Amino acid sequence: MENDADRASGASFAAWRAEMAKEVRTLAALHAAEVDVEVIRRLGAANYPAESVLPIDDDDSRRAVDLMRQAVFELRDPTSQQIDELAVDYAAIYLTGALHLSPNESAWLDEDHLERQQPMFEVRNWYQRHGVRAADWRCRSEDNLSLQLTFIAMLLELEDQDAAMSEAATFMDQHLLRWLGDFGSGVAQRCSTKFYAALALYTHSVTVGLRAVVGELGGIPRFEIPASGGARPTGQQSDAAVQPMHYFPGAAPSW
Repeated sequence: MENDADRASGASFAAWRAEMAKEVRTLAALHAAEVDVEVIRRLGAANYPAESVLPIDDDDSRRAVDLMRQAVFELRDPTSQQIDELAVDYAAIYLTGALHLSPNESAWLDEDHLERQQPMFEVRNWYQRHGVRAADWRCRSEDNLSLQLTFIAMLLELEDQDAAMSEAATFMDQHLLRWLGDFGSGVAQRCSTKFYAALALYTHSVTVGLRAVVGELGGIPRFEIPASGGARPTGQQSDAAVQPMHYFPGAAPSW
């Protein structure tokens, strides 16, 4: 029988999951579309990232948070030139392939580094299990970084706490965490703006921190899979109805 302490603990963790999902969705939005003046000003007004629901207890996480805060602070009153530079940098990272660092998983995990290969279909299987789908995978690959972040946020919000932790941890192990570190460090080295360099490193830091907390609370050890070679575990297909996902400029993609 559940006692008052158990209910309080469950409510507290549910609140943490909700806050964590909100933070992950914010990251998804920043990777999903180029930022404009309004978005930059909102981030500045919030002193983003003002507070974290994750522990910031190592040099890498502290550095990532500091870099993100500095990047946002330096854009607190952006000029038209700065906004143009951000737009060019966003296109180079996410749209044109100018940096040769794809935001899509297949390019990292496929043996030939091709887009829209088996890794994408494995991610699609995960989406189908949970009754969601991308609005148009031809326009934005289903294994895209922003979509995977949105999906992780959705998993954190599952009603069943144990399922939320297990599914989020397993998905990150099988997919995003296998390549996000390389993508993040590569973008930080090659991009042209401090904002997107910081965003890349901060996103990886948040994801690693999230996996650590979920693993500790749920007793779920990290299952590390090489970034290339070998069989990859897959999600299971489901006949559940799926809902389309749509994009709105400046807003996180929503399922």
